[in-house]
Amino acid sequence: MSISSTGKIADELIFEKWKDKQIVKRFAKPFNPDTAKQQTQRSYMSPVVDAWHNDGYSPEDKEAWDSYAKINKINATGYNMFTRFKINAQKEAKTWEKLTNCQVSGIFGTGCTVVIDVPSDQTGVLFFGSSKVALFHQVTGVFLSGHETFTLANLKELTRYYFYIKNTSPGEVARTGIYTFKTVIGGEYGWFVAGWFSTNDWFYDGVPGVIGWFVAGWFDVGDWFSDS
Repeated sequence: MSISSTGKIADELIFEKWKDKQIVKRFAKPFNPDTAKQQTQRSYMSPVVDAWHNDGYSPEDKEAWDSYAKINKINATGYNMFTRFKINAQKEAKTWEKLTNCQVSGIFGTGCTVVIDVPSDQTGVLFFGSSKVALFHQVTGVFLSGHETFTLANLKELTRYYFYIKNTSPGEVARTGIYTFKTVIGGEYGWFVAGWFSTNDWFYDGVPGVIGWFVAGWFDVGDWFSDS
């Protein structure tokens, strides 16, 4: 037999390495592999696994949970972090209204809009900051038709921000991982040229068909057109 064997023989002996040494020990079958505590733990796990896969968490949502684990320097995945929080909610008899499909839009020099799906109004609060470990600023969301909307303002240009969202209603403990976005430069304007355009043309370059006038004016980074 090899001096570096590993494995099990007939449920009797186990060969393995420990600190660069070859050891052999007797296989010990658990006296009761299905205790009440084990059954309870499995009852917690089943709905958590189902929620992770079927509750509408987007790839960005799951990436945010991964970021949360990395930021906290925990040797765990985003799934592990999500599992920990959701199981604790069950153990403490707290509610968990899922927060899913987070989207950041309208990013400009000093702000943006964040929208996230939530089944009911749970007084969502968005915590944010320019340091991923100091999210001390907060904005309360506005709930409407299954969505919570947060408006962030007075931000700094060309700055990366981090945020998470948490339900704060009594007895409610659902939260997200940590998302990120970066603001752009605001206040840089340019001139777009007034003229005629034709159907299927951006600018007129031939005999016009159905034509129209587009208005001259100023545009800003993060805007389509701006008149200020």
